[in-house]
Amino acid sequence: MSLSYRRLRLVAATVTLALAPLVAAAAGGATWTDVLEAHAGMDLPAARQAALECVRRGSPADAVAAAGWWLENRDVLTEPDELLAAGSGRTEPELVWVLHQVDGLLNRRPPAGVLTPWE
Repeated sequence: MSLSYRRLRLVAATVTLALAPLVAAAAGGATWTDVLEAHAGMDLPAARQAALECVRRGSPADAVAAAGWWLENRDVLTEPDELLAAGSGRTEPELVWVLHQVDGLLNRRPPAGVLTPWE
């Protein structure tokens, strides 16, 4: 009994989608969804911890989203500069850009890389 190509692709896609959450859970670390769920549940300490974990070990897209969440909520977070230490080893340009934005706002100066105006 042979499966058609279309049916074989459907089975492969179904297995992949079924195993994706298990692989993500086995990899450990927080994701942007964890940050969002904790924030929606008004659990700010859990959202903060998930964002830090996401920036430390998460995928680049999740890390950028978590850093953006941190940027928007920095006024209500304890130790808002802790994100800079968490993301210090990351080299993704998008994440570095958001971290420079956070650093600039916390230290009340233009973000790194911004040209200052001539007088």
